[in-house]
Amino acid sequence: MAHDKLRDDTECQNCGHQVLEIYCPHCGQKNTETRQSFAHLVGHFAEDLTHYDGAFWKTIKYLIFRPGKLTVEYLEGKRQLYVPPVKLYIFVSFITFLLIGIMPEKEAENEGAKSNFIAVNKLGDIEINGEGLDEKKKNEYTLTSGEKVNSIKKLDSLHAIPGKVTDLEYTFTKKVIEIENGTISTEEIGEAFMHTLPKVLFIYMPIFAFWLWLFHSKKRWLFFDHSIFTLHYFALLLLLSCITTIINRLTSYLGQSINEITTLLAPIILFCYSFFYFFRAHIYMYGGRKFISRLKGLILFFINLVCIITVLLCAVYYVIFTLH
Repeated sequence: MAHDKLRDDTECQNCGHQVLEIYCPHCGQKNTETRQSFAHLVGHFAEDLTHYDGAFWKTIKYLIFRPGKLTVEYLEGKRQLYVPPVKLYIFVSFITFLLIGIMPEKEAENEGAKSNFIAVNKLGDIEINGEGLDEKKKNEYTLTSGEKVNSIKKLDSLHAIPGKVTDLEYTFTKKVIEIENGTISTEEIGEAFMHTLPKVLFIYMPIFAFWLWLFHSKKRWLFFDHSIFTLHYFALLLLLSCITTIINRLTSYLGQSINEITTLLAPIILFCYSFFYFFRAHIYMYGGRKFISRLKGLILFFINLVCIITVLLCAVYYVIFTLH
């Protein structure tokens, strides 16, 4: 910075080498006075903040509106103008899941009426049956042994008999009954899944990069190149999810009909744009003949779509099995 005052002493405070001009030729530290005024501290903070903001907003603009350009610029060595890919992904991931966790969503206005309606129905069942809800009305689940269960008590009794119910089947059936009975709510499952999702995405990124590596020239492209493309694409997906969440939470205050429309349309628009973005970024990054590039892009997109859905389903099962 131009307003930094240089030290009269030319010995580097960090490594002890002689500083001929501004920066130490050995360690690179700037030979400036370490004790500065408060006004200097404020100026330093303001300059760093505006510099970071400039790089950040330029990175976000290219990330959203210029598919593939950010990756190409980075691989060409133009790295000071943008936020590094790893930092960008971590920052966008943090902001996305933070907003999902803290942004309030307006509760349905008829929540109280809905609770009263349920209570009246239950009261009616008590009067009709004389003893509360009839267990026969609950869903029955057929086990591999042929036994049918509709309660945890009966499932426990069968599990106590050797060979009747495997541990895996017992755990899964118990979780399903708990969800049906309300012991485990869908809100709890959703919250636990959102906590697991960042780990799932992080684990899947190398798989995404692997498919790119498999479909492109090994001489021209390194796995590192595919990894940078993957980081930028996943950062874009998280950013779109963040924007969608903000829109859905805000429209929840504008009325039920508007909120239902945005809740329906937002995922569709998100999927369509991510589909379009991948093709544009793929062509911009890897080049080649348009037909071949589009064909590769189409195959890669649907391979990864199937893989990510499979991984997400596994994550849901994991969440259900580990939820207490």
